[in-house]
Amino acid sequence: MPGDYNGDGAADLAVYEPATGNWLLGCFHKYYRTWTTFNGMLGGPTWMPVPGDYDGDGRNDVCLFEGATGRWVLFTLAGQFLQGTFGWKDACRCRVITMVMAARTWLFTTRIPACGISVA
Repeated sequence: MPGDYNGDGAADLAVYEPATGNWLLGCFHKYYRTWTTFNGMLGGPTWMPVPGDYDGDGRNDVCLFEGATGRWVLFTLAGQFLQGTFGWKDACRCRVITMVMAARTWLFTTRIPACGISVA
């Protein structure tokens, strides 16, 4: 899950282990030449990571989506924790599309049912 988690304009390392929900972020600041690590649990075997800059602060945030329930959890590196349901339940064949526009990350979920295509 590479991305810019500290806002210095360079990619950082991020590892997500779905079986346990463990995250490990390794951030090397390219200007200060310092290495910082963050770790924690968020998610699990049925959750799909969709990191991006959701609060517009120039840093990737940790976000997960669970297709079976349509639930989202978001932890911003500014310390906000948000969760809720968006989309539909039982979206097993769901694909999450992220788009960055105007320094914000926007999420779209799509599903291709047998009879056609729907977008939520």
